[in-house]
Amino acid sequence: GARITITLDKEDDDGIITVEDNGGGIAPEIMDQIFKMEFTTKEDGNGIGLYLVKRVVTQRFNGEISIDNLDGGACFTLRLPLLQGTSDV
Repeated sequence: GARITITLDKEDDDGIITVEDNGGGIAPEIMDQIFKMEFTTKEDGNGIGLYLVKRVVTQRFNGEISIDNLDGGACFTLRLPLLQGTSDV
């Protein structure tokens, strides 16, 4: 029953991308560390992946990324400014 749902939306001048799963969510005690460099929950991980994602989204695209627990899973939300003249999503 694994599920990943990707949703595209538009709000004001921003594009919104949500990626939601039903994998149990993120433990509340690590939620504020999830985007920090070298933080990992994997035994052989290096903790660079989500750190780089956040850096690219915020510094290269002037956007935002956040994570929440919803309905038994995690939900990543990316908010990115749209270019002028971009068609509706």
